[in-house]
Amino acid sequence: MIVGIDSSPGMLAQARRRATRNGWTNVILLEADATTLFPAVIGDRIAAQGGRRHSDAALATYALSLMPDWETAWTNMASLGMPGAAMAVVDMQEPTGAFSGLAPLARAACRL
Repeated sequence: MIVGIDSSPGMLAQARRRATRNGWTNVILLEADATTLFPAVIGDRIAAQGGRRHSDAALATYALSLMPDWETAWTNMASLGMPGAAMAVVDMQEPTGAFSGLAPLARAACRL
């Protein structure tokens, strides 16, 4: 089972279209803000759709750097995992040093 959590209805619609187009029936998509969600409530919603309350792994892709309270999002993500679950992040770091002037461009790229 794959669970996708996003606060953007547009991103969820895109994911839903992709899952449907590929015949993926093991996908649960939930609209929620990772910084304010309650893991127990999300676990209940996942279970109600046939998934498990806790996952074996979690992946955050190009999202944490866009959240002012990314620490809470990380904690919530970890709370949805089983003990020992694999946790992975693919993200961008804000440019530093000689490239710090490119920070607005990096933020814009993340939002796209």
